[in-house]
Amino acid sequence: MTQEIMFVRDNLGARLRRNELIFPEVERRKNDAYFNENEATDLKGKAVDANDEEEALDELMDEMEKEERHRNGDDIDELENILYDTTIDEKTERLMDRKSREQKMQEKDVREHIIRPPQEHILVEPEVAEARKIVKTILDQGTISPFPLSTRPINWEYDFTLSLTPVPTAIILADPTSPPFKVTYQGCQVINPGLFIRDRQVHWVEFTPSSRTYLAKSLYI
Repeated sequence: MTQEIMFVRDNLGARLRRNELIFPEVERRKNDAYFNENEATDLKGKAVDANDEEEALDELMDEMEKEERHRNGDDIDELENILYDTTIDEKTERLMDRKSREQKMQEKDVREHIIRPPQEHILVEPEVAEARKIVKTILDQGTISPFPLSTRPINWEYDFTLSLTPVPTAIILADPTSPPFKVTYQGCQVINPGLFIRDRQVHWVEFTPSSRTYLAKSLYI
């Protein structure tokens, strides 16, 4: 007598979809419009362009150093392995500073997008998102029938049987219109075995209240 287990037989998934209580992210994921793989390719291209620009800047600096040493009458061959200070005019110094700042900004932009991708690109599977939607909707609403009275009338004499307050220990949701799932939310385990017959198999779930564990089983027919 320490647990409360609710058994429900309802097409919650179909009712929610029919009333358009859906996640926009799931729809964008299904249409392959939310995450574009070309974006990652573009970011890699930016990194390659930044490296090419850095090499071009190095070549420019080498040419400028050679010209400076020629003007000063220095022997280039003798000074190749000698460390010395080169006098650079003001225009060249500003150019170097600007190139250096641009390089740092590009490297920072690439690191933020490749090493730490934006949060909206981190998505779950549509089936997992649908399961979370169903569980969160019924538990947050505190009822197994979170629909307007115009959509689904309620016999008020038996309304107490639909209540989820306080939250039960487990809900066995026999919903053939939703994918099989097991979601724990607010300390409540919601288990749905899904469609009973699919892929030429029968599917069911064995729940053990003492350990609060479940085991999904199937059998070919």
